Amino acid sequence: MSTEDVARAIVRLGRDARASSGMNVTQPLARAFVGPADDAIAAALRSCGASIAEELNVQSLWMVTAEELAGPREERAVASDASGLTVSIDTAITPPLLALGTAQAFARGVQAARDGLDGAAGARIRIRYAASPSIVAAVSVHSAMICDETDAVSLEAEALAPGGGGIVHVRGEHVRVLIERVSDTGQAEPDKETP
Repeated sequence: MSTEDVARAIVRLGRDARASSGMNVTQPLARAFVGPADDAIAAALRSCGASIAEELNVQSLWMVTAEELAGPREERAVASDASGLTVSIDTAITPPLLALGTAQAFARGVQAARDGLDGAAGARIRIRYAASPSIVAAVSVHSAMICDETDAVSLEAEALAPGGGGIVHVRGEHVRVLIERVSDTGQAEPDKETP
């Protein structure tokens, strides 16, 4: 198998492992273990490790021996293929991972809402939102990432008037979001808000 074939097999098995545990690929996880350790896996992790980690939404990848793969599987999802290649994903969701997943879901929702905003594609925006305390906390911790991914110049939690802005769904909750296109001077432009 080529390095790219091994990388694709790792991603497929990692997704299968997530699916077998009911773990959505949008939830960030800490790590995935790949094995048994051999030269083909090492080459795939060296050349494609960042892409594999991104595809599996894990923060790190570890190449391990067959013995390590056979160890305790509590809070792990495992998938193997006929060649013996195995991927084991740590499914423990810590509070920081939960917050990151919440912030990523918020950013995806803002991007989807922004796509429907006339004239906002590629423009800088200002985001105001009203959400539950847990979502506000997660968004606050990851505000720089959200602003970077959405081209926002600011991100503010505040009370929004009923009917103001649109609804974004984050972790089963309705979050009211108001997106405003901003001018080069940083001022909100009239008539460029989410419906």
